[in-house]
Amino acid sequence: MATNNAQPAAAGANAKHGSNTNADNKRILKCATGLGFLKSRHGILDIVIFIVVIVILVCADMNSSADVHDADILYPMTDIEISATQTKGAVIAFAVFGLLLILVDSVLYISSWIYRLSAKFDLTFNIIMLVLAFVYLILGCCAAAWEKKMEDTLGKIGRAKHSGAAAGTSFLLFVAVILIAVNFILRLTKKAKEEDIAV
Repeated sequence: MATNNAQPAAAGANAKHGSNTNADNKRILKCATGLGFLKSRHGILDIVIFIVVIVILVCADMNSSADVHDADILYPMTDIEISATQTKGAVIAFAVFGLLLILVDSVLYISSWIYRLSAKFDLTFNIIMLVLAFVYLILGCCAAAWEKKMEDTLGKIGRAKHSGAAAGTSFLLFVAVILIAVNFILRLTKKAKEEDIAV
């Protein structure tokens, strides 16, 4: 009876202190679980990435769809060939996708549901996030061209509103690239070991 009671107690202690090992299946993770995840560097990076991507959405939406469409119509005034409309749409779509992935990552570790998944899931998820970082890198370059197109067209005829919004979007996309790369490259290269992170 003492042995049977000890196992749940150990599991409860692990959840409380943010351990990265599970007493039931002995699977060792590279990140802490429970509330300890929020205090770990990976949890903090998740929070910062989440905030940055939200700001990306706000900045991308500052240029109205009508203004972006007009900038594309006035293409003879600029040498930028990238579609501002398509760039804005892609930025918003991948920003929302990134938010969902970060939420999933955080929920899995905070709730300890990550223990129900295999190590292959961890590897696959890390690779997906690094691919997303590469997509953000491309979108950051496109957003910079989007800003130039807005300046060359609507800016020249005095109709530019929220000047610099696309440039801000571009900058934040590059910031997100760095944060995501650091977070998930560290997870790929870090050796799994038992360690408790107190709440």
